[in-house]
Amino acid sequence: MSVSASSSSAPISFAGIESGLPTSSIIQAYLSLDEAPLQDLQNQQTTVGSQIAYYQAIQSQLTSLQTAADVLSSPNAFAADVSASSSNSAVATATTGFGAAPGSTTFSVNQLATADTLVSSGTVAAATDVVASGGSILIAAGGSALGVSSVSGAGLAPGAHTITVSQASSAATVTGTTSLTAGSGLTTITAGSNDQLSVSLDGQAHTYTIAAGTYSSSQLAAAVGAASGGTLSASVNTTGNLRLSTTEQGSAASLNVGSGSANASLGLSAGAGASGTDAVVSVDGTATTVSDLSGTAPTTLTLASGTGGSVTAVVSAGSGLSTGSITAQEVSVGDGSLNSVVSAINNAGLAMTAEALQVGPNAYALEVTSSSTGAANDVSIAPGAF
Repeated sequence: MSVSASSSSAPISFAGIESGLPTSSIIQAYLSLDEAPLQDLQNQQTTVGSQIAYYQAIQSQLTSLQTAADVLSSPNAFAADVSASSSNSAVATATTGFGAAPGSTTFSVNQLATADTLVSSGTVAAATDVVASGGSILIAAGGSALGVSSVSGAGLAPGAHTITVSQASSAATVTGTTSLTAGSGLTTITAGSNDQLSVSLDGQAHTYTIAAGTYSSSQLAAAVGAASGGTLSASVNTTGNLRLSTTEQGSAASLNVGSGSANASLGLSAGAGASGTDAVVSVDGTATTVSDLSGTAPTTLTLASGTGGSVTAVVSAGSGLSTGSITAQEVSVGDGSLNSVVSAINNAGLAMTAEALQVGPNAYALEVTSSSTGAANDVSIAPGAF
């Protein structure tokens, strides 16, 4: 008897040994029960993953919304959609900026800036005639913007000199305590009733009579100034209160309100007072304090220079001194002829040109013209030079 084995026999399985029960199904069922908590955790993990994806999508959308909101809130958000134009670009140009509101603005140029031209009052028969015998003259630019009408030098070193107002002068000013624009905004001045303004100027008592009439606030201020004969200036501030000032400037100027009958109508209080402020002017680093600048006549100042010599400056009546600088040059005029003066000015390096101007037969004057426009570039020559 022979026995042979076959490798292709089916695997042996046991089902319901002796008892006939489905053993595999029972084992699988027990395994499924054991794996149920794990399956629950896996399901929860899947759910949480989906929620995270939703939240990330929402976060991305909110970020995009914030970015768009930031763009809208930018001052220049609509800059590309808003433009500005001028009807006459030769006079003025326009550009948009932060806070620009849609609409149109109209303005008028009442006076164009021009270059300053100075022509001597004296003339000579020929351009070779002597007009300056001092050997040198002081020429300057920018004086009128500071309140200076002319400058001249004495004993100055040749070359550049700087005149600087580092502290502006001011008038003595008293401000009323009651607004003139309250109610109807009109004030009636009646002769013999409320027309007297009493003040003390520099310790001297003055009484001014305001012309009778019914005035707006600005008209009343003008009437007060007219009544003072030029010793006081009056204006109305942004809150409607009267501002009463001396035309004189500097600490020498003082103003005290008396007990005039017009006080209540003007919103002034008796006893109110003030003093002006001094100006400080330096020439080449040496400072001079200016305490009295007339409001009714030009004031002549003699200012020591830090490099030797002095400068005489004439301040216009009532203008006071404003901060800023004057560029000046002490130039040699050679033989002093008109031609030499013209040449000296043109070679000084200042923003001005000069020429011998024929104003008539055998009559030549000195003409000097600024190269730039505006008061900051006006020209000045020592008054005694020609």
